[in-house]
Amino acid sequence: MDVPESRRDLFLHHVAWGRGDGIMPQNFVPIPVGTRRDGTYHTHGAYDPNMNGDGNPAPGSPGYRWRNDGNEIFSPADRDASDQFGPGYLGTPQGTTEEYFPNPGHPAGWTVTVLNGGNCGCH
Repeated sequence: MDVPESRRDLFLHHVAWGRGDGIMPQNFVPIPVGTRRDGTYHTHGAYDPNMNGDGNPAPGSPGYRWRNDGNEIFSPADRDASDQFGPGYLGTPQGTTEEYFPNPGHPAGWTVTVLNGGNCGCH
């Protein structure tokens, strides 16, 4: 598919269904001629208690800490994919949208910004 010059500023996307163990961006449909991949967006579809950190209560319970809940944060595999394919965006089960940027100058080598707080209590 060739994208006309006047339409190259559009955000193109393709929905690809993953499984419980994920999906890999390199398996997405080919990028149209004249465009480039500038990042990825994915979701952590539904709350999975097995992804919540040890000792962390369920969301909405007293003492819940969203940063200890793997449902609500970028996993190491998510960060690895974004390191390879550009900035990453994540939608979480509680409605949070986060942005990951590889940042070699940062002590962690990356930064995450919460774009909206959803119900996570992260704002």
